[in-house]
Amino acid sequence: MTRLRKSFGGPAFENQPMHLDVDQDRCIGAGMCVLTAPEVFDQNTEDGRVLLLAPTPPPPQHTSVRQAAHTCPAAAITILDR
Repeated sequence: MTRLRKSFGGPAFENQPMHLDVDQDRCIGAGMCVLTAPEVFDQNTEDGRVLLLAPTPPPPQHTSVRQAAHTCPAAAITILDR
């Protein structure tokens, strides 16, 4: 249970800075990230691949960003906690 909690945030992660990186070559355009965290991710209208709108999202968005990274079928989202 601890692992799942860390994956989606929680008290240990609330105010920690977060930096995101996306690998557009891995992205398959499923759009799960956009559905989960639309403030942070979008899709390219030409090829459907992920567009990163907020590489350093604010703490209120951390939980949805972690969920988006976890549900990405191509594992194209990398979260770098500092």
